Amino acid sequence: MKYSDSFESSVREFLSSKKSLKRFETYVKHETGARYTQIVKYVLPEMEHHFGELKDFTVLDYGCGTGATTVALAEKCRFVCAADIDDKSLKICELRLKEHKVEERVKILNINNLHNEIKDEKFDIVLLNGVIEHIPLSDKNLRNKVIRDAFSFVKQGGHLYINDTPCRLWPKDIHTTNLWFISYLKPGSMPAYRYAVRFGRHFEDPQNKLSGKSLEIRGAWGSHYWEIINSLRGLKYHCLNLDDGHNRRIFYRQESRIKRMILENTAYIFAVKILDIPITAFSSYINNLIFKKTGKDSLN
Repeated sequence: MKYSDSFESSVREFLSSKKSLKRFETYVKHETGARYTQIVKYVLPEMEHHFGELKDFTVLDYGCGTGATTVALAEKCRFVCAADIDDKSLKICELRLKEHKVEERVKILNINNLHNEIKDEKFDIVLLNGVIEHIPLSDKNLRNKVIRDAFSFVKQGGHLYINDTPCRLWPKDIHTTNLWFISYLKPGSMPAYRYAVRFGRHFEDPQNKLSGKSLEIRGAWGSHYWEIINSLRGLKYHCLNLDDGHNRRIFYRQESRIKRMILENTAYIFAVKILDIPITAFSSYINNLIFKKTGKDSLN
């Protein structure tokens, strides 16, 4: 997909706060094509493996950001609701929808207005794609609330689909800073902030009172499987990744490398068959983790 010059200019303005980072042009490239291509090539085929054809599905893209996932879904699905807390991101999402000419299939909402705007509407799939890691852990219980809120929009028999979230248990942060052990430091702490700034992996802004939290929002502290299921405690669900046909691999529509094949085969025997834990729980990223809603839940 080749975006217009005006769209790229809007993206550059949107990302202007990151100009001092060494990877600024990478961020621009990511937002102006690379991320959309990645979604089409890898994420949608995985969803189709688990659910079949998507043409009749309704999807809530919860934490849609600038809409790369939203447009890819809109090109496949019957209807998509795109929701995010950041109005600036939603503006880029709106522009992207027009570039792809799929705006008629999408409703854009601020997450704070979701319950009022869509009321009792539920979705076949609620997607959290690269979302959880951007929710600050230093805001106590916020992640738990967000995950439960996302699940509340899943219809009975529908699915919560979690993808592209780095695993916080891994010693190296390969998502945000590419630094060793930073995710083992206290989330949002000044030592972590200074560590990232010292090695040029985060920008120092004297006017930014968020300090360490700004590093959290960028995604330096991922999640893990046990954090997610703890958030779903008391709700009625089944992890699809434990069923035959969904439990042998992390990715089904792309070739597995030797290291991943070893991980998957080992994890299948010891985790899936013995412990009832999905393979993706042991990967550097939580990908294609799916929870089927098996009944009505009280979310109070």
